[in-house]
Order: sequence, then C-alpha cells, then structure tokens
Amino acid sequence: MIKPQELASLPRDTKREQAIARELRSLEESKRWNYIKSALDADTISVQPIALVLANKVTLSRNHLMNILEISIERANPSSMNSYLKAVVAGLGHKRVINFFRGKIHTNPEKVGMALYFLPNLSPLPNKAQLKLIYDLRLQFEKYVKSLDIKTPYLNACIKQ
Repeated sequence: MIKPQELASLPRDTKREQAIARELRSLEESKRWNYIKSALDADTISVQPIALVLANKVTLSRNHLMNILEISIERANPSSMNSYLKAVVAGLGHKRVINFFRGKIHTNPEKVGMALYFLPNLSPLPNKAQLKLIYDLRLQFEKYVKSLDIKTPYLNACIKQ
C-alpha cells in the first residue's frame, strides 16, 4: 500500500483509490483512521484531498468522522469544504453535521457559511426535515452575522445569498 505521506503528491486515480480503500477496509478501524489521518495531515493544500475520498469509501467510527469535521474547521477553504462534508455526511447524517456547525456559529462563522453553501446539495440529498434544519441553521447564522460590528467580505457575501 502507498504510504499516506506520498498520497498527497499523486494525481487522482480512481482504480488506485479503490485498491487502497479495499486494503484499508481489511484493516482494523484504528489502523484505517491512522492512515486517513496521516494522509490528511500530509495534504493540507488540496481542494479535494485523496484522504477525504478514502474516508468516504471506508467505514470510520463516528468519533473519527467528527474529528474530520473538526479538521475542516481548521483547514477548509470555500473550495475544499465540500470534500470535507462529502467525507462525513453519509456516516454521521445531516442532523449531526448540522448540529456540529450550529455549535460553531459564534466561533467560526466563515466555516459555517461555507458549509451552508454545500449542505442542501450533498448526496444523499437531505429530506424535508433535514432541509428545515439547514434553513434554521441559515437563519441563526444570518442573525449572528448581521449582529457583528465588523464583517469580512466573505461573511457579507454569505448573508446576501
């Protein structure tokens, strides 16, 4: 298997990713997470880190998926947030992901704005109850951002969507 640190320098290759995912699924869960985490740590600049593609293809515990969400708060940019969300939403569910970002409105509003952009269109598509949760999160987010005295251009753009 390719070393996780080397993964970041390789171009996307679906067959290679499937082979690595197959190997990872044969490992115990802690070793799978260590591989994904190491690959993610080695690739801090990609829009779609291969580690996130692999995380979506192998079974990780909820705790590890929550760790990926925490990493998204540190590293995601407007282009890569979608990759972080795709890696976790199937395993955690829309409700848990939405509640995670609800807890980040006051500390990381820009990341919440990024997530709000992608959440309504993630696969699997949210049902009506989940869309309502996303809508409620948007309302909370907009209320908080409008109350700020100083807003970044990104936050201003988020509330004008």
